Amino acid sequence: MKRLLSSVCLLACAVTLTAQAVADVVLSQESTRMRIDYALSAQMETFFYASKDSGRTYVPIKQLTGNYGQQTVSGRNTVYWDALGEWGEFTADVTVKVVVPDSVKQFMVADVPFTFVYVQGGTYTMGAGDAKTIPATDTPHRVTVNSFYIATTEVTQRQWQAVVADKRPVVTERTMPVSLVSYEDALHFVQQLSQLTGLHIAIPTEAEWEYAARGGIRTHNYRFAGSNKVGEVAYVGRTPTEDNDYNPVSQVADKQPNELGLYDMTGNLLEWCRDWYAPYQVEFAVNPQGPVEGEHRVARGGSWRYKANESQVNARFHFSPANRMADTGLRIVIYPDYEK
Repeated sequence: MKRLLSSVCLLACAVTLTAQAVADVVLSQESTRMRIDYALSAQMETFFYASKDSGRTYVPIKQLTGNYGQQTVSGRNTVYWDALGEWGEFTADVTVKVVVPDSVKQFMVADVPFTFVYVQGGTYTMGAGDAKTIPATDTPHRVTVNSFYIATTEVTQRQWQAVVADKRPVVTERTMPVSLVSYEDALHFVQQLSQLTGLHIAIPTEAEWEYAARGGIRTHNYRFAGSNKVGEVAYVGRTPTEDNDYNPVSQVADKQPNELGLYDMTGNLLEWCRDWYAPYQVEFAVNPQGPVEGEHRVARGGSWRYKANESQVNARFHFSPANRMADTGLRIVIYPDYEK
């Protein structure tokens, strides 16, 4: 195993600025470790990357201690990198950069916008609610999820057509969510969108979905996604009418958003999650994925056909992955580069 370079001046340092969020990055060597000092304009999540080839390619740094990730403060921060233990050897072209994720991510496909908000990871009690009404299969338990991006709305008809073009009718005068989507349809959509964009796009896990619906680290612990008054944030308990005798779905973002700026996490359409349905495992879990196989996939959020008490943020539903239902659609997530 080679030693670190003894001459610190041979080590370069690069900084990634997000609206001037990161500044004054200083890289120095202390014995067999690298010290990274940097300043933040506000407390925010940080990630670290290093390059051996003068910044042409970067890989995530993992063996860190100090003020990084969610353990940062506004102002000066210090991180120690066990560079020798992680990499074993170095060249004179080692470069380090500090990254703060964008709070909003947006891209276009066929001139149709897709917008996502950043959800900083954290730990919460999944399945919590009124103990008298919680089914035995939905026992509250502690869960940690990593950070991710989630779409601000359910996938719309225009977004669907831009990606898969399967000739579904589009209501042009309003931004309507796509429905009659099976889990298998949803999986095909995210696979196609990932190929088009080069991003790691997926259907959210059940734990990610509920964490986002609750508002993540900004949660106010509402019963519904953004309020204790369901009518402020959701369309629920609706029935077909003469004008729309099959699918009384509403346009997206027609109600108030939740704490993260997400619309319709309660009501409107059920949203697929990628977990197979099973009773919760009550042990503490990090990024739970559900069982490896099953008969039904989970769907969350309630819909226009469910009553308010059936549509709280902890409510679970499950259906065959081949089912196409008038009140079921999807919402998608992006995993940042460091999660690949």
